[in-house]
Amino acid sequence: MQVIWSPDAEKELDDLVEYCLITFGKRTASNVYQQIKHYDTLLAQNPLMGKHEILLEKYPQGFRSIVEHSHYKLIYFIDKQNNIINIVDIWDTRRAPESLVERLK
Repeated sequence: MQVIWSPDAEKELDDLVEYCLITFGKRTASNVYQQIKHYDTLLAQNPLMGKHEILLEKYPQGFRSIVEHSHYKLIYFIDKQNNIINIVDIWDTRRAPESLVERLK
């Protein structure tokens, strides 16, 4: 399957890496980026590896999530018809749960 990042998810990744760069340095920022992007390969091979995201279960896309770090989840859905995995957000789990629903409306 092909993995596609939404513009919003790409911006979240850029913001996260920039935050890590400023706060923790170049090595940590690079490691965070590589760890998250590694999921492109993992998801392409095993699209069902993420759990159903219960905060988004009312939406027809069938959103799934993978906890990348204790504070971040990759949010994605599978477009079976087009053989695509759509990564739509990197969500900071310290935010209010309602904010995830608002972001993906």
